[in-house]
Amino acid sequence: MTAVRRGTQILGIAVLFMVGALLILGATDTVGTRWRSDVADAFHDLARPDLADWALALIGAAGALLGLAMLISQLLPPRRGTHRMHDVHEDANGATRIRGRAVVNSARRTLERLDGVTSADARWTGKVLRVEVRVDDDANLQTVETRARDALGLPFWIDLGLADAEMNLVILHNARAGRDKKVR
Repeated sequence: MTAVRRGTQILGIAVLFMVGALLILGATDTVGTRWRSDVADAFHDLARPDLADWALALIGAAGALLGLAMLISQLLPPRRGTHRMHDVHEDANGATRIRGRAVVNSARRTLERLDGVTSADARWTGKVLRVEVRVDDDANLQTVETRARDALGLPFWIDLGLADAEMNLVILHNARAGRDKKVR
């Protein structure tokens, strides 16, 4: 959703800039008034009257869904804890800080390198990292849990400069056909 949010922001800024620039250039009579009819012609060509009604409805529905997705991406809050800066070290020369997103990405990449792990997701709130690890069907839960706890142990946190952080680990295991999912 972040990519949609960023794309929407960039598109909105570009459109706003172009409209403002055209209005200023039109008001100063630099470009004349021809651009207004060109814009009107472009919109007329976009919704060509010779298209079938169902095609226009399909284009309209796609545009409405795209606009709705862009609106929702702007209204949804970004992932919590990823933009907050955490103090790592401070001395007379200044302070060293780490962004929450760096903690989440580092933990996720570290866990995804482990054998048997298919995906990992993490959320950083305060000084607690909640990690959700998905493993493949043939993986041993105990082994993956031990490796994950070792990978995200005290040395991991010391390297990041957050030795006082905590971690909650959830491992999801997709069982073989005919059995329920196991959660540890």
